[in-house]
Amino acid sequence: MEGGHAPRHAASAAPLQRIQAHLQRLYHLDGVLPIADFLISEGEAHRLTGGAVRDEQVLVREDEDGCSLGVYVADAVLDRLGASGATGHLVCQDALQAYCHAAEGVSHFVLLLWSAGQERPVRALDLELQAEVDKGLTCLLTDRLYADPQASRDLLRRLFEGGSLLPGLSEQERERYAIANDLAYRWLRSLLPRLRRDLGAALSEARRFYRMPGPDKRGLIAATAA
Repeated sequence: MEGGHAPRHAASAAPLQRIQAHLQRLYHLDGVLPIADFLISEGEAHRLTGGAVRDEQVLVREDEDGCSLGVYVADAVLDRLGASGATGHLVCQDALQAYCHAAEGVSHFVLLLWSAGQERPVRALDLELQAEVDKGLTCLLTDRLYADPQASRDLLRRLFEGGSLLPGLSEQERERYAIANDLAYRWLRSLLPRLRRDLGAALSEARRFYRMPGPDKRGLIAATAA
């Protein structure tokens, strides 16, 4: 798989690389190429989308020569993470929004490459659901926040309740984001008490969930909620 064409300076990519390393350790994933090799500039993202770009986007293009992938994360997001130290290991409350943007982009990238290595198709809804789970779970694991019942519940509410979607999204995109947000919130709320009771078993469940096909994930969440 071909990488991006205009990689950023290594220092600005460092927060994304730390988030990627955190996700790969969390889910026991091997063989995923470094995200730094796929980063593209805002100008390149504009050229590929033909229009406005968001704070984070993973862009995939297929042609007769194969598949190329580029990851764009806005300079403002990278600067905020770099200034605060917010990564997969430390989520500062005043940088939470920047962390979420970055974590979602890294999650999309990792799942796409891992799925390609497994020769498994992945749908847009699958990417969004796992990204929502990833940002929530990494935040809960930071400084063992999951062990504090009130703080962990407050964090999940902050992440998943009362948010607003960006203007300009299609109806299909809005529906997809809403479904992914709701499913991830339900899954993480069900996982939270298990994280407190038996961290090892809960993380094993999270790894099993990661490897499920999208329909099985959605079915499991529906069964768990029931």
